[in-house]
Amino acid sequence: MKLECNICGQEHDDPYGHNAEPINDGRCCAVCNFDIVLPTRIRLMFADKGSKVAEMIVKQVKQRKLEE
Repeated sequence: MKLECNICGQEHDDPYGHNAEPINDGRCCAVCNFDIVLPTRIRLMFADKGSKVAEMIVKQVKQRKLEE
């Protein structure tokens, strides 16, 4: 069964996908997990509590998706 990544929109074969938080509430493919989700989580660990890091990254991801 093919699932669709909630970040890039590509189909993937992973039966469960990966937790896409904090990018969105869905499931993502392994590529987006390693390239987008995990680095974002690491950045958030070191960001100031009032920082808008997650919002900025989500905005950049959505912008890239629109440009494709």
